[in-house]
Amino acid sequence: MSGRESKNRQDLKQERMRFAYQVLSGYVKKTREKELAAALKSLPISLRQNGLATVAARMAAGENQDLGDNLLGRWLLQECPVLQGVQPQNGSTSMKTLVGWCLDMDRGTYQAVQNEAMLLLEQAKLIGAALWPKEAA
Repeated sequence: MSGRESKNRQDLKQERMRFAYQVLSGYVKKTREKELAAALKSLPISLRQNGLATVAARMAAGENQDLGDNLLGRWLLQECPVLQGVQPQNGSTSMKTLVGWCLDMDRGTYQAVQNEAMLLLEQAKLIGAALWPKEAA
C-alpha cells in the first residue's frame, strides 16, 4: 500500500469515526442508552452472520429503526465518500431504501457496501462504549 492510499484510508477512518460520534452523541440524553449500547454491541455480529440486507430488513421492521436510519442509512446512502456514484440518488436514508438497494446491486457492490457497514458499526460500537460505559459493560 502506498503512502497516499494509507493516508486516504486513515482519512476515511477518521471521517467514519467523526460521523458515528456525531450521530451517537445525539442519543446521549435519551433514556434508551442501555438498549442502544446493546444494539451497537450486537450489530457487527449480526452483520457477519446474516448479511447487510437481513440486518437492514430487521431494522426497517422496527428493531432500532431510528438508529439504522440515522447511522447506517445516512452513512451508506448519502455520506460515505467511498460509495459516491453507486448510491441511489433519491435522497432517502431509510432502512427500507437500503434493503431495496441491497437487493438490486451486484455482488461486488454488495460486498463493498457490507464491508463499509461493518467498518462503521465496529467504530460505532467503540464510541457507544465510551459514551455509555455502564451500559456497554
